[in-house]
Amino acid sequence: MDSWEGLYLGEMKAQRVILLVGGLVLILVGVLWTLQGLGTVGGSVMSGVTLWAIVGPIVALVGAYLLWRAIRRTPSKARSSGPPTPSS
Repeated sequence: MDSWEGLYLGEMKAQRVILLVGGLVLILVGVLWTLQGLGTVGGSVMSGVTLWAIVGPIVALVGAYLLWRAIRRTPSKARSSGPPTPSS
């Protein structure tokens, strides 16, 4: 493995972690907003407001998409043709 391949795999790993964490956060926030909009979770200005019952599932779906992309982004030697080589 040359230095370019290591750099490429490191960038892929960082992007995967960002997608995983971002996806999980968006799913949790979306579920919370949905429950607040439906009035299940009280104690907030958002409780019982229909807007959050609509926005919440949309945010959760975006989070699920990011999570799905992160899981699919796992680098594989069989699928990967390798990192781009520098031209001199």
